[in-house]
Amino acid sequence: MNKVVVRHNVPAASLPVEILGDISRDAIVTVTVKEADPTPRAADLIEALARYRRVRTGDGRTAEAAVEDVRALRDEWDD
Repeated sequence: MNKVVVRHNVPAASLPVEILGDISRDAIVTVTVKEADPTPRAADLIEALARYRRVRTGDGRTAEAAVEDVRALRDEWDD
């Protein structure tokens, strides 16, 4: 469950500059803080897998071809 904290009538001057953005430091603001969900969403995982599949090495080989080359080099040591 996500936790949410709301504080009303907070002086903007008490907030870090990176949070204020274009809000005047003289303003009175309402601050809402919501705890991020630490569990990755399915869409994030799917996108990560898609990015992995698109990986290319500097010489234009696919990730699979690079893995095959590494395995071949590893197997040379077994001889």
